[in-house]
Amino acid sequence: MMNAYRKKAVALATVMALAVSFGQVHAAGSTPTAAAQTTPYTAPSLGKVNISNTANFEVFNVQELEQTTNKIVSFTLRLTNKSTQGSVNFNDYWVRLKSKGGTNFTVSLVSENKDQQNVAAGTHQDYRFYAIVNKTTKLSDLQFNLIAWDFSQSNFERLLGTINIPATYTKSVPVNRSYTVVSDKGSFNTSVKRVATGKNDKNFLPNITIVMENAGAQAITGMNLQFQLRSKSGLFYPLKSTVTETTVFNPLEKKELTLTGAVPVEAGGEGWQLVLTQTVTNDKGAVTFPLASYDLPATTAEDVSIGSEQTFSTENGTYTAVLTNLTRVPWEDQDLLVSNVSIKNKGTTPLPVPNLAGSYKLDEVVDSDAELVQFDKVLTIAPGSEMNVQFVSKVPYTYSFQKIALALEEKAGEGTEATTTELLRFQHSSELMSIPSVAVGKQHTVEAIGKRAAVTVRTTDTFGSSSAKLVNAVVDVTNLEKRYTPTGTFVGQFQTADGAVYPATIVKPDTKIAPNGKALVSFQASIPNQVDLKGLKLLLGEAVETTTQPTNGEAGTVTSAYVNPVLLDLPKEITEPKKDTKEINVYPYKISFEKFGTQINFVENKVQLEFDYTLERDFTVEANTTDRKVIVEIQDPKTKFSLTYELKLDDGKVKSDNGEAPTTDMLMLGTHSMELTKVDENFMYQLDNLQNYTLNIYDQVKPGYKKLIATKSIRWFTISD
Repeated sequence: MMNAYRKKAVALATVMALAVSFGQVHAAGSTPTAAAQTTPYTAPSLGKVNISNTANFEVFNVQELEQTTNKIVSFTLRLTNKSTQGSVNFNDYWVRLKSKGGTNFTVSLVSENKDQQNVAAGTHQDYRFYAIVNKTTKLSDLQFNLIAWDFSQSNFERLLGTINIPATYTKSVPVNRSYTVVSDKGSFNTSVKRVATGKNDKNFLPNITIVMENAGAQAITGMNLQFQLRSKSGLFYPLKSTVTETTVFNPLEKKELTLTGAVPVEAGGEGWQLVLTQTVTNDKGAVTFPLASYDLPATTAEDVSIGSEQTFSTENGTYTAVLTNLTRVPWEDQDLLVSNVSIKNKGTTPLPVPNLAGSYKLDEVVDSDAELVQFDKVLTIAPGSEMNVQFVSKVPYTYSFQKIALALEEKAGEGTEATTTELLRFQHSSELMSIPSVAVGKQHTVEAIGKRAAVTVRTTDTFGSSSAKLVNAVVDVTNLEKRYTPTGTFVGQFQTADGAVYPATIVKPDTKIAPNGKALVSFQASIPNQVDLKGLKLLLGEAVETTTQPTNGEAGTVTSAYVNPVLLDLPKEITEPKKDTKEINVYPYKISFEKFGTQINFVENKVQLEFDYTLERDFTVEANTTDRKVIVEIQDPKTKFSLTYELKLDDGKVKSDNGEAPTTDMLMLGTHSMELTKVDENFMYQLDNLQNYTLNIYDQVKPGYKKLIATKSIRWFTISD
């Protein structure tokens, strides 16, 4: 009989071994700590149970999550091996959870990593468990019994010790403290950065920002995380977030997650806690258990309703509105308040586009009318779809405010007979009005229906002149529509690290872009030479055009504002010129020069430069190259002789009268030869001083501004490679 029990115990131990899973390994004596930018919080140990003189168990971070008929309790069990040699096998031990009244609860380990089981000398290992307990069970009613598998005992268990939860135990991270959460996937430094709360007639509208940083050395994904708000009375309310199971957390990467939701007014607006949970799937199905909880600070004075849905109705039906963005951006000698509101149709029948208007109120005192902008080319909003509108208002750039409200209004009538009725009001705060940014190599998408396009910064170049430098950012614009469309009407401004703004001139093709076709758009601005360009960004927006009064019988348009602003990080500039003249990139062109040779026409006192070249162009890209030129220059450092020619670039459309390609001042597509000359009556008297000359190739995008892109030293009166 004893052998039968032993076999069962061995089998049970084997099952436990297969179920064992681990968090991160730590050096013995260390504890999980918070992110460095805030005061760290260490979860208190509820007690220790010794295995031996050099090994012990501790219990940390006990959490609970209310369910419909029960509650889930989770906790961290730490096994510490303080010895200098040898390992401790966790499979030799287990933990039992029971109430002080004698009720036993089954505990389960959380993880997918089941191939480790030994805790090496001088380290500790954290294990996360969960258990389903009675709904009325309090944490202080629970106790943890640590056991060792012992085949000499009748039940194969030997009690090592018991850890109780005191009535004074606090399970949440205090306000303004950060905490390291240990999960089966890895460790995260977490902290609550900001809490703001809006309110309407029925609900509080929390807007919480939590910072999560991967504290490990490997990327983490597959975290099925959820966030809930626990009221003072213990009720739980789900919060929406942008994190999904596919979200990747790279090492040391900080993600600011915005959490939004609704809490009934009856639940109260104080004493809230944020609860972080994780859902895992095992052989018993999916289970959600708490990882950590955080005390939330008193809500800020500003109400925030960004990202929260609000419903309004007109005689045509019911709509859902979401304030998706509200920013403050520079514009000439003023600033623009720019908001984007998404209008959704959650019904089953199409709805007409509502006749909307809007206005801003700053600090509950100053009113500012807003101009409605609608780029989406739609007549109705189909069921399950949405459209976007923008509201723009101008304020002095020196004006400061703390709170801002956008009133969404229904407009009736036109002109002086027009009236408006407020439908709803969005609340926001000035500190949250950040401009979205796009990293180098990433894509910004223009979402306006009928104008959808992908925007990516290709290159950044600086072109010099005597008094200023011209910054030229070249952007690829890809047509995402299924019809030919214009390149798009943009506004561009360069913004320095200290906030100075320089409006950009835009150079773009006049032709339309084919579906999935690409166009080059250049943003150019002259910036004083003394301005530091480190950290320069391109502030891009979609232009709002206003029709002007007719002049000479024709009405024109002017850009009066812009919407959907975004800050584009600029790629690092290539400043070092090529040391040869092959395959020089002046996109959409590529040029190769070779066989440079010089000679003198003594009769006409001419210095001649001859060379062969090949010019290619990428015709899959639309571009305006009217002002684009290549400058070929000879500089003799000894005699001070120089020869400079500005050469246009063939766009494939230019032909001479006799049908042959002109070659006097233009580089033509294909492979050709060219001769450049300069009359210099004194040159023949300097022949004894001639040795090497420097050949320079410049790129010029605007008269007076050039950039050296290739240079080479060549001996006079020889033919170069």
